[in-house]
Amino acid sequence: MCELLRQIAAEGGDFRDRLLRMCENIVVFFRVRRPLFRIILSEDERVMESGRAGLRERWRKRRKTMTEAVSAVIAQGIASGEIRAISPRILTEYLLGMLRARSWELESWPESHAVM
Repeated sequence: MCELLRQIAAEGGDFRDRLLRMCENIVVFFRVRRPLFRIILSEDERVMESGRAGLRERWRKRRKTMTEAVSAVIAQGIASGEIRAISPRILTEYLLGMLRARSWELESWPESHAVM
């Protein structure tokens, strides 16, 4: 998923289209991998609270890869004036948090109702 997000970020073209494609890819990635999504949610909290520095650093590195790709597209939206000038990193964290909450909320929905 991180590589796909990096590819989308590197593409030229419309900011809005690229941001929507990123969001769709994140949602679809976790929708088709529901068990993985459950593990990531539970492990994210456990890893961050554990004393295992190596595991925590690998987890942060992977998350950073994803946030950097999304932040790059958001920064382009700010530069073009399409969105308000707020820290791309902050906007990225809000967006990813909303996508995570949405995915968690849809976890109990039947697959036929979990539409983007």
